[in-house]
Amino acid sequence: MEDKYESFMNASPAEQEKMFAEHKATSPRDKFDLYPDWESINKKFATSSRPPMNLYSMMAAAAMIGILLALAYLFFTGHKLKEPTQGIARAKGPELILSNGSVIDLDNIPNGAFTAKGIHYTKTDTSLMCRLLEPYQVAIPDTHKLTVPSGRRYQVTLADGSIILLNASSQLHFPVQFSTNERWVYMQGEAFFKVNADRVKPFFVNVNNEVYTIATGTAFNIRAYEGTEHIKATLIEGHLSVKVYRSSKSTTLQAGQQVNYKDGKFVSPDHLDLNQVIAWKKDIFHFNNSSIDEIMEEIGRWYNVKIQYEGKKPCTYLYAVLDRSMSLEAIIETMSLIQVHLRLEGDTLIVSSL
Repeated sequence: MEDKYESFMNASPAEQEKMFAEHKATSPRDKFDLYPDWESINKKFATSSRPPMNLYSMMAAAAMIGILLALAYLFFTGHKLKEPTQGIARAKGPELILSNGSVIDLDNIPNGAFTAKGIHYTKTDTSLMCRLLEPYQVAIPDTHKLTVPSGRRYQVTLADGSIILLNASSQLHFPVQFSTNERWVYMQGEAFFKVNADRVKPFFVNVNNEVYTIATGTAFNIRAYEGTEHIKATLIEGHLSVKVYRSSKSTTLQAGQQVNYKDGKFVSPDHLDLNQVIAWKKDIFHFNNSSIDEIMEEIGRWYNVKIQYEGKKPCTYLYAVLDRSMSLEAIIETMSLIQVHLRLEGDTLIVSSL
């Protein structure tokens, strides 16, 4: 088994991809699926050019290598991670809140069609499709809200055909009927938008009442969780304008670009990994030289736990690709392999480097 592990680490990117595919096809395990994009990972390391490392950079690189080695070892040795022994209280399921305050728990109604406040909905376990019954007789001001709890993602198709996928702990406000000359929605959290093209009726997204985006037909991701310091807009295809409320500040994105809005300024990153930005759409954690704060923020939000640091905060930057279907116990055990120790006490995950 050790020979197989060493063979994998010494193999070329193409050989590693083949080995991974063969092992995944024959592996009986279903509780621990890394599901990484091995090809892009290997290309990243093969094509990256880095300046000489200082001590801090070497420590960061060692941490990244450590988790890759640990995960490869776990996968190729068939190491069994512990089954969940302690359940975390999950938040209630996705909810549709109507303009009159009525709440529909989407997990507690059967899949299929239902009608609410002038909209015909078709529901599945993970999505909702809207269609107006009488488009010209519904009051335009009526607005519905879709909320998605921790540990879930949910898709909604609006009456105009635009598709919006909401990440965990996110919400979307959308009108029963768009006006005749523009389309407005409001969001908090994280969402991926696939806007139905209509140059006559642009699509506006109000993001936390701080900025808004304008699109006519495009695909983009917005990340704007409450309590975080910045708003990130990433354009996948088409064109997107981002403007600040009560200000003349604005910027325009081309496909493959991202802008961060923080402290009243627009800042574009020097390097952008689109796979990392949209990995959540596939229920994947994708950490690319991410700090322990960034990693624990994601873990806490997904598993519905609070994060608390004990002693000195680990100075760790990691590269890891993990399936979000992993149990929290599996996450805890995996992180311990790189000397980031986590323990669960009630609904709090305590982080230490001891």
